[in-house]
Amino acid sequence: MRITIILALFCFVPFLTGCISLKSEYPNITYYRLEPNLSAGQEPGGIDGTLLIREFSISGEYDSEHLLRAESETEIQRYYYHRWIQEPASMLSDFVLNRMLSRKLFGEGVVKGGTQILPDYFLEGRVLEMVAGNASEGRSGWVRLRIHFVLVELRAGQAERRVLLQKVFSATGERADDTAASIAAAMSAAAARVTDALTKDLLALLAD
Repeated sequence: MRITIILALFCFVPFLTGCISLKSEYPNITYYRLEPNLSAGQEPGGIDGTLLIREFSISGEYDSEHLLRAESETEIQRYYYHRWIQEPASMLSDFVLNRMLSRKLFGEGVVKGGTQILPDYFLEGRVLEMVAGNASEGRSGWVRLRIHFVLVELRAGQAERRVLLQKVFSATGERADDTAASIAAAMSAAAARVTDALTKDLLALLAD
């Protein structure tokens, strides 16, 4: 009797493995970047000197490569399979750098940390908010970006440093729909508006 049961089990196991797939299919991870849209924006500026952009920092609650969606004032959800190609703070500092370079904003150029060039000014940024929201009753889907910038002048031959600008720039925008892909497009437009507002203030402050 025992031998019969064992033989029956050996015959039944292949049947189970043939019917039940042990392989789980996971969605692919999609990566997004900010589109600088360098062909649009303000006219080239004319500020003498060199600007050094330091790597931005970011508030801890938004320090995630996952795209983020606000469900309420206190609840935030992550898109696990939809992520930024870089850490958000680094991506935004590169975005500002590339947009300013395309405008030829500073006569001697715009550089990032690690350079041997002694700059005339340096710019720090802290991302205070970088989040999206889905459409709700009476409101379209949206994104919101806020960055605190500090511009410091380095006086040649002196240790003294002078803060010239300290200001929070913000932008909101509508998403085309509630897909994760729409967040990247809307956030790119918001980042462009923030950068252009900063550029306008720098020109008013420093241009001849």
